[in-house]
Amino acid sequence: MAGLVACKRTQVGPSLNAEHVVQITTPLSGTLAVQDAGGRARTSLRSSENFTLVFRLYNAGDTAVRVGRLLASGEYLDNVFGYPEFLSLSRIVEGEPVGDILPKPVLSIAVSPESYRIDIPPRTVAEWRLPWRDPHLTRYTLPMYTPATSLGNSIIYTRYNPDPEPGPLAPGLYRSAFALDVGNRRAPFSVIFQIE
Repeated sequence: MAGLVACKRTQVGPSLNAEHVVQITTPLSGTLAVQDAGGRARTSLRSSENFTLVFRLYNAGDTAVRVGRLLASGEYLDNVFGYPEFLSLSRIVEGEPVGDILPKPVLSIAVSPESYRIDIPPRTVAEWRLPWRDPHLTRYTLPMYTPATSLGNSIIYTRYNPDPEPGPLAPGLYRSAFALDVGNRRAPFSVIFQIE
């Protein structure tokens, strides 16, 4: 056929987004972000820079909201760290749908809590912050609540030593993604950023 030109097929890469906001229910929203050392959401970082994965849940309502997943066994998994993808990273590899899975900042429970129950109190923000590289045996209280409240249960974690990913990340595109269950809703969170 005259006039037809063969088109070269191009693959469109994923869009960079350093912060993802999701309205989960009427009172509850959440954000997932990649922040630099100054606390700014960034889509591009140098390999020498450390960064923090930050997940926040905002409860603007007048009652507490419980987050978690109902398992097939009938048990309720309401510890957010029970989600295997929570605050993990994958390197985006061209032509591969999953890419390379990287170990997340591995945490172990340092103090056994009486309950793993995570309720977000009314008019409160629950925040999980994990720096990707941390060479120290650091204890984390997760989540942190703002304003401080005794209604929500925080769990004490200790980061494994040595750090599972002590060196800088190789240049490329990375994704942090997971889905959070709240009642009968599943809210997907995803950020994509670049290491130069």
